[in-house]
Amino acid sequence: MCSQAGLDGIDRKLDPGDPNTLNLFVMPTGEVAALGIKSMPANLAGAVAELAADDVLREAPGAVPNGDYVDMRAAEYHALVSDWEVSRYLALH
Repeated sequence: MCSQAGLDGIDRKLDPGDPNTLNLFVMPTGEVAALGIKSMPANLAGAVAELAADDVLREAPGAVPNGDYVDMRAAEYHALVSDWEVSRYLALH
């Protein structure tokens, strides 16, 4: 999917801007934000939300019989009950 995003930028002749040579890990958050640099999502839910909001990345893996691949995988993930959840919430005390 990342290569699809790169190809989209090439197709639309987008300017990627100058490379970043700053150490963002030591800069105050406000300075990083002032440069227009966004942080990566902090968790899987945030990453899925970003993916779902990006039309290029939604289209990259293609369609499935009942919609698109991103929605299908998100539905599968949300339907899954992990072993941790079972032991944490369904354990008899």
